[in-house]
Amino acid sequence: MDPLTITSETFSLMNGTSPVSGVVSGIGPTAFFTPSAQLLANTFYTATIRNGAKNLQGTTLSNDYVWTFTTGTVIAPSVISIDPVNLATGVPLHKVVSATFSEAMDPSTINASSFILKVGDVVVSGEVNYSERTVTFTPTSNCFSCTNYTAVLTTTAKNLAGISLANDYVWTFTTNY
Repeated sequence: MDPLTITSETFSLMNGTSPVSGVVSGIGPTAFFTPSAQLLANTFYTATIRNGAKNLQGTTLSNDYVWTFTTGTVIAPSVISIDPVNLATGVPLHKVVSATFSEAMDPSTINASSFILKVGDVVVSGEVNYSERTVTFTPTSNCFSCTNYTAVLTTTAKNLAGISLANDYVWTFTTNY
């Protein structure tokens, strides 16, 4: 395609009767529309390339080319199980704390900043590992006996699409004697 003929006059995206603003470009046989803002979730759109678009020989499209699509719903990942469970008592002092997500997460976002174990405001040192949708926190040393612990998965944890947990996920447990 002649990239000079791939413009906002020949390529448009509509949300119903409302035009979507964006940048139009063309490289080789491909035309691109980059919206100025994120498209709405679960919304029907109509794209049109008008017959003013030309190939390199100057021949225009014989007809407008129109297609439609519906965007997906963006759902934040969630925590679907934890161990130990919230408000558990008698938890072993050598417990490895874990959580399982509803979907695969971006491993680079699962770390000591996104999974925190603490006593009051004091952060417990330990190692965070992630595999197969499950994150684990292994304390560097055994937990203290008869102590309340708080585990936090923060919104810095993201899925593979870059979507964060909707909220910090917090639970507590108490160790045994």
